[in-house]
Amino acid sequence: MGAPTFASQKLIPSKPNNATNRSIIGAARDLLKKGIFMPITVQKLTKDELKKRDIFSWPIWEKGVSQFDWSYDEIEECYFLEGKVIVRTKDGKEVNFGKGDFVTFPKGLECTWDIKEPVKKHYNFR
Repeated sequence: MGAPTFASQKLIPSKPNNATNRSIIGAARDLLKKGIFMPITVQKLTKDELKKRDIFSWPIWEKGVSQFDWSYDEIEECYFLEGKVIVRTKDGKEVNFGKGDFVTFPKGLECTWDIKEPVKKHYNFR
């Protein structure tokens, strides 16, 4: 058996067969509940979903073409009104998003933002 992975990756059984697996899965689930190890998610929400979440009442953040390092102390949800962005994580993964995307950044994420087209977004920390 290889190195353990987190339950969210579905690479370990959901019904552990020994105390070690139960301990690993329990710890991973606790971290996931706290927003740690959650991936960056990019979604397309319907107009009804945007309205239901009251996204258009959230504050707006704007930034021109630039590149900067950023870290998240909380989970951030945001809806992009304008722009194109590439976010690179410390482990080398790249996530692309822009206008019309609803993006969730996990607590604890350290990354580099590469803004290709000026950004305007609604945002919410939780």
